[in-house]
Amino acid sequence: MSLVCVTVDQHAAADRRRAFDAVLGLDPVTVLAGPGPLPPIRRVDGTWGRVGDVRTLDLAGGGAVVERLTEIDATREFAYDVTGLPGLTGRLVTGARGCWELHTTPHGGTEITWTLAFRPRPGRALAFRVLAAPVWRRYLRRALANAVAAVHERAGLPASARR
Repeated sequence: MSLVCVTVDQHAAADRRRAFDAVLGLDPVTVLAGPGPLPPIRRVDGTWGRVGDVRTLDLAGGGAVVERLTEIDATREFAYDVTGLPGLTGRLVTGARGCWELHTTPHGGTEITWTLAFRPRPGRALAFRVLAAPVWRRYLRRALANAVAAVHERAGLPASARR
């Protein structure tokens, strides 16, 4: 079975260590706010920060997405498995693997790349690629912008450095 990957990236003015610490500690309620393939997140239960940690994102209207942290390479990347995706996405995929990668840029700051590699159900890869992947790409792009804003805020960067 082939994966369908949705990848977005954005520059952050913070150094890689600050950016990594901020991204790993982000609140999904804030980052994943706004319309998209996930209903609003009502509550987050569980711990997050070490390999093996599990958190549950309780969704408005019922249902829950479960994230399990599977890999951390301090200041460089972390990965996690996602199950329980609702709606159309849940009918088309069994889950996903998320990965955040951070790279120092030559002119300062950090390039942050976020990939969700979705595992399509048998015979549904094309439907996911056509119907859901574009929606997820827009959603992740907006969520990553929220994440970078939070990175800048946590790093104490002035507004002029946040562009």
